[in-house]
Amino acid sequence: MKVSYRSYFWFRFILGGSLLIYAVCTIIRFSALTLETKEIFHIYEIVFWTLGPPAWFFVEYYLMDNGTIILPPGEKKDKFLAEAKNYADTASKIWAAVLAVLVFMYPK
Repeated sequence: MKVSYRSYFWFRFILGGSLLIYAVCTIIRFSALTLETKEIFHIYEIVFWTLGPPAWFFVEYYLMDNGTIILPPGEKKDKFLAEAKNYADTASKIWAAVLAVLVFMYPK
């Protein structure tokens, strides 16, 4: 199945916005955690924020590289992949910050 970059862009935009809201809500919930209120679900959230973003960046790059996501007309594949990598590098810094805050706030 091939997907146009325009469709993929909107999918990523909506998913990214939703995950950003989820990240803020997770941080707010973690700020209220105590040793008595922590649950196994909170560990799953830390695992999600640890593994999810790197897996997403890998799959995204792979789908662009193998042609599943059709690049916009006139775009050179190498240049486009380099821009995608730059985007992933920037986004990974946000991901790392969210993860650091969650680990810091998790009651020990």
